Amino acid sequence: MGEPLSLLELRDALADPVAEALVSVARVGGIEPLGPEKPVADQTYKYLVTSSEGKRLAVVLCSPGVSPDLIARGNRCAADAKRALGEELGRVVLEPLGDGEINGLSYVVLPYREPLSERRVAGWLQRRRVGPRVLDWLLGLTRQTMCDVSEADKHARFIRPLGELAESRDVSDAVRAAAERGLRRLEAGKWVPRFVLMHNDLWKGNILLDDAGGIVVIDWPGSMVDGYGIYDLVRLGDSFGLSDRALGEQVGAHCRVLGCEPVDAMSHLAAGLGYLLGNLDHFPMHLFVPLADRCVRRVGSAVGEVREV
Repeated sequence: MGEPLSLLELRDALADPVAEALVSVARVGGIEPLGPEKPVADQTYKYLVTSSEGKRLAVVLCSPGVSPDLIARGNRCAADAKRALGEELGRVVLEPLGDGEINGLSYVVLPYREPLSERRVAGWLQRRRVGPRVLDWLLGLTRQTMCDVSEADKHARFIRPLGELAESRDVSDAVRAAAERGLRRLEAGKWVPRFVLMHNDLWKGNILLDDAGGIVVIDWPGSMVDGYGIYDLVRLGDSFGLSDRALGEQVGAHCRVLGCEPVDAMSHLAAGLGYLLGNLDHFPMHLFVPLADRCVRRVGSAVGEVREV
């Protein structure tokens, strides 16, 4: 890889490959940064591409220098997710218009889709309308992608992460208690874990709308086909402002699909958090700790006191 490029130098380097990727769509009029350059090592470079008439055509994402394969990995993960979801559910995953490498950094050109409004009233009304569709899609995802866990994976992907989370001195008592209970129920045979497709960063900022008002889900680099249930639901519900009652209804629906007792919504969540704890990469511990505590407390409030069986 050569010397790091600035935001504007990278834009100029991307001009020709972006124009080539969009040659059958429209003539490119401009490529401009989406937001200011940030002084963080793992920033993804983002650009808005407009036509010569000023129409928004595409968004270009380019990997940061500390993780040059990030966007390429995201492309692969998105393709894996699309296959796992099948034709109907997989429509929410965008098809790239082009991809490649610039100065050692992977990039992708994606069709432009509209983000949810950040205005207070308009955003609230939009979330009220879009939220149920996203939640229905997520339940369908769980139903479509759920699969059994082998004995080897049960140990490596559930028992070990739960144990490590239960022993962590960094997380809260509530998070450790959730991990301990999940581990106890798993080892007693009272909870049978299952894999599902996991987005791993499912919040309103990663939900877009197409021209017909259909939902689009972006930002797949952290996703896993063999991921954990409940975590995406809690993050999404929190982001869309679901009440404890509404979140509890959604958790119950996911538990029925996963074939587990309501108490084990917390077991699925804790296993996912344990895995994330062991694979933080560039996500700092000081952000993970309150996130984990928030997720555990939200599930606890949504499900309420549930007796173990």
